Amino acid sequence: MDNQLMLVYGSIKISWFAVFTSAACLIGMLLACILRKAQKKAVSDVFITVVFGVPLGLLFGRLIYALFPPGDSFLSFAEFADVNIGGYGLYGVIFGVFLAALIACKAFKADGLGSLLDCLAVSGASSITIGRFATCFTGAETGYDVKFKIFTVYDSVQDIYNLAVFQLDGIYEAIIFVVCFCFFMYCLNSKKNSHTDGKTALLMLALHGTNQVVMDSMRADALMLTFNRFIKISQIIGILCCVAVLVYLIVLDTKKVGFKKSHSATIVLIIIAVILGVFGEYRVGSANYIRNHLIMFSGMVLLDVLTLSYAVKSIQTEKADAEDSVPDINDELRQSPVPSVPESSQSNYSDSSFPSTAPSISQIPSMSDSSGMDYEDLKRELDSINQP
Repeated sequence: MDNQLMLVYGSIKISWFAVFTSAACLIGMLLACILRKAQKKAVSDVFITVVFGVPLGLLFGRLIYALFPPGDSFLSFAEFADVNIGGYGLYGVIFGVFLAALIACKAFKADGLGSLLDCLAVSGASSITIGRFATCFTGAETGYDVKFKIFTVYDSVQDIYNLAVFQLDGIYEAIIFVVCFCFFMYCLNSKKNSHTDGKTALLMLALHGTNQVVMDSMRADALMLTFNRFIKISQIIGILCCVAVLVYLIVLDTKKVGFKKSHSATIVLIIIAVILGVFGEYRVGSANYIRNHLIMFSGMVLLDVLTLSYAVKSIQTEKADAEDSVPDINDELRQSPVPSVPESSQSNYSDSSFPSTAPSISQIPSMSDSSGMDYEDLKRELDSINQP
């Protein structure tokens, strides 16, 4: 089913899988531009990253696939370069995109590696979601029986169920996209300056890692360790990424509030979650298949909850610190010294004296009106009052 072709024109062959993958990347790029604009950053940073990210992502994705079985079966460089043969390791693609973002920031002066990676993480989550659901349509991959048969197709030749695992994977990746998008917008609203610092990218990496632990246990074509044909390489990378992100967030929190009992409890929960994942993976082939997957899934969900809670807490702490650092204008006014007025400029308004610049009463012209009022008498009376 993996050779479903949309178009054949001479030696040119275009598969449905390539079309859907290209569409997913295009949608992801457009979303990254929208998010970059929401950050009030240059959209050109996204295009620069894409220019380098496409070749680097394909190269490292291909290398990951070629290093581990069953992808290590390339007999020559020509087979390695033939895109119609074999596949790509998703973590290699992610690493290539990270290098492209680093090049955009260092060589082309893109504004903020963390904020750029946040945009790429959310858009990447959307692209992966579209790609997983597209796989269900094209039937390009295979998975073990997961008792999820709404759109499942049974392959009697390989005696496995096709598509079911990618339906579940698409659902999980869609949830990851929604969570990362909401967290991205939360960061924007909390910062008040349209700036994000890479925590959305870390969250996406952690959530995707735990998802890979569960999903690749059900795939029939996952890349495995060379010396152990049971453990999948994406499971190892995924769990390491999630634990590393969680430890990093814990360290950030301890720098703010110090090491507390809650941090000790978190470390214990991390160990329990990893044990549940390993236990479920090694018992995945036993009689109760669904129960073992639920054990593994519960451990990974525990890691996801811990990661999300610490990520949100870190943003809230930064927001509180930013508010505390803003000075209160009323406090400044109260603390600012009142300028003293020189004595020479002070006016003495006592009854016994007047300012020297005041006009003399004698300068008031004599006036009389037709009513017969004599102002001369008034003048003399005022002069007598004014004399010391």
